[in-house]
Amino acid sequence: ILSIEAASSDGVLALVENRAKVVIPTSFELSQNYPNPFIPETNISFSLPNQTDLTLEIFNILGKKVRVLIDDTFAAGHHVVMWDGRNDTGVEVASGVYFYRIQTETNFQTKKMLFLK
Repeated sequence: ILSIEAASSDGVLALVENRAKVVIPTSFELSQNYPNPFIPETNISFSLPNQTDLTLEIFNILGKKVRVLIDDTFAAGHHVVMWDGRNDTGVEVASGVYFYRIQTETNFQTKKMLFLK
């Protein structure tokens, strides 16, 4: 929203403008999840310098894929995705160490997190 016209009860019009600047990251980055360790959910944030297709997946300590959080096209910018500690079938996973991996057309990165019950 760039601007909004609003009228008061006495009919006076006011124009409200959004002057917030959108900051586009200059590089690809996957941040450490927070909170970590977590109960029952955690946030995973990442930054993209351009629009790209990406996948964000969760793996257990044995390398087995537990959940696909994202498999879609994302715009450039800063993004946050929440994981609720559940696998692709909706069952809560066991306590332990998990890895999350983000992959785009040109980059990939993996980080470790700890889920507690």
